[in-house]
Parts: sequence; C-alpha cells; structure tokens
Amino acid sequence: MTEASMRYPERATARLIILDPEDRLLLIQYVAPPTPSRLYPRLRHFWFTPGGGIEPGESAEQAALREMDEEVGLTGLPLLGEVARRTALNDVFTRAALCHERYFLVRTQSADFNTARLAETDQDEVLDVRWWPLDQLSASAEVLIPPAILPLARSLIRDGVPQTPVDLTP
Repeated sequence: MTEASMRYPERATARLIILDPEDRLLLIQYVAPPTPSRLYPRLRHFWFTPGGGIEPGESAEQAALREMDEEVGLTGLPLLGEVARRTALNDVFTRAALCHERYFLVRTQSADFNTARLAETDQDEVLDVRWWPLDQLSASAEVLIPPAILPLARSLIRDGVPQTPVDLTP
C-alpha cells in the first residue's frame, strides 16, 4: 500500500484522447483548487483530457463514452482502443484522489463539440475547452496534466493504437 493510497480515496477513471481531423487534441482547462498541489504547488490553472469516474456496474469503455457525451457533447463515436494507463495522485481537483486512469483514443470527423452539460456534471471550475494543435501546446507555457499526454498524442497520430496500453505512471 502506498502513502497516497493510505491518505487519499482511490478512484477508477476513464479518460479520452480526442483528436480532430487536423490532429488537434481536445482539452479542458480547469481552475486549480486553493489548496496547493503536492506536484504543482504554484498551479493556478491547467489542461486535462475529458473524462471522469467509472460508476458502479459500468465498464471503463462505458464510462468513457458517457463522459465524452457529458463533457463535450460527442456521441456515436467509437473508442478506437485503450491506449494508456496511469495510476497517480490527482490533487489538482477539488476532491483529491489516487486515480487509476484508463485512456481511450477517439477520432472525430469534425471539430464540433458541445459543452452545455459540462457545468452540471463537473464539480471543478472550467475556464476553457478547446482544440490544441500539438506544436502550439508544446511551445506554450500551459500546464498539461499529465505531461505525458503530449508525446502519447504524437505517437498515436504517427503509429496508431499500441498493442498494449502505454504506462503513463510517473
């Protein structure tokens, strides 16, 4: 048992790497909570992939599809595969937790999305939702959590879905 698992509740989550036809990555910008993060003590805001908790009786795939609908209003898109996993303390949200994350790849045919339901389903304050060109994101001073999402997205564009999910655990 790790120190984090003794101090924080554990949470299984499904996250989405959503790429549009221009290979841009869809991200949500959140306000950091007033309590400083252990890994990011000066954090004010950050970018994160769409996704959230897996509910009881729900598979990770079902949770990913539900979260994609709730957070960015995308439905009817197939999950192209599980591409990564990560276990890490997420203390950048209002409710800190030791998260067991599973990441799924989605490709859209359009850049349209709809965040009308995001506020009703998310407890944390959202500043922005937008498509990021990977080169622009890489050159920016913006904080992406986890940072390994950027090289993962590049790899998915170049090589497609890996045979086994990539381990993004720090």
